[in-house]
Amino acid sequence: MPKTVGSLTYDLSGVLGEGSLGTKVYRGRHADGRSVAVKVMLKTVVPEHRAMRELQLMQTLAEGEGRGRQHVIQYRCLEEEEGPQGRVLLGMELCEGGSLYDVIAVRQQRIPHRHQVRIVRELCEAVAFLHEHQIVHRDIRPRNILFKQASGYEGTLKLTDFGLSKDLETRNVDQSFSVTTTQAGTEIGSFGYYAPEVYRMERPTAKVDIFSAGCCVFYTLSKGGTPFADPQQPLNKYLLNVNIQTGKHDLGPIARSHPEAVELVTSMIDIEAKARPSMQQALHYPLFWSDETRFQFLCAVGRQEDVMTSKPAAT
Repeated sequence: MPKTVGSLTYDLSGVLGEGSLGTKVYRGRHADGRSVAVKVMLKTVVPEHRAMRELQLMQTLAEGEGRGRQHVIQYRCLEEEEGPQGRVLLGMELCEGGSLYDVIAVRQQRIPHRHQVRIVRELCEAVAFLHEHQIVHRDIRPRNILFKQASGYEGTLKLTDFGLSKDLETRNVDQSFSVTTTQAGTEIGSFGYYAPEVYRMERPTAKVDIFSAGCCVFYTLSKGGTPFADPQQPLNKYLLNVNIQTGKHDLGPIARSHPEAVELVTSMIDIEAKARPSMQQALHYPLFWSDETRFQFLCAVGRQEDVMTSKPAAT
């Protein structure tokens, strides 16, 4: 049965996914005929000021410029029902390729190496764009990484769900990690993606996103793994969280297939927030080097046989 609020109509049978704090996202349509994704937030669950903050952050990003902007979900419109029991509807860009979680865990598709690296690069570019505009996402995980086109992983990556995001330039009492935030992440499957400082409820910095993105890099390259899972009990969430808070990880699953990614992931998931690179720095790691850059590096420091093997083809 279709529901209409203002300019947005959505179908309760067309659930696309779930957002933070138990919100749901439906397939819908704007009054102008465009297909959209509609995030429905109940005021009884999501305080109105949180919904408005998400709207303001998305508007800020929509107006921003720079590398990575195309990898952040775009805002369309906001509609609201009157009264404390009403709903707040956020119209957003529709992504039809599913999430990274859908591709790897649900459909169990094998992503080719070149697309793995592209996905990781586009994710890092999206996060760098957020940080350039002083916004920390705080809930980066495979379910919040979408693909624009129906072709799935071959489509353009889009980072979504800003329900827990914060503006780093705002100084107010709602800027720390609350118990509610941590519990929300626990309920919606963020195990393995929250940085150690989240559990210590420290003031959020951009480095929490670096940690989460690093775990997503590993997830992509390892075909669904997490660096902090216990090898003997990979589904044990208690051990997973203990390993996160003690810095115990295993990058073996990507060491052979993506040796150039090991240093990147190691630095991104460092237990000490200050030791993690900025996302701009992360984008300069060897995993993202072009063939020409690799060749130039080998010319400078490599052995002759390595240089000849890696010499880029003439174009």
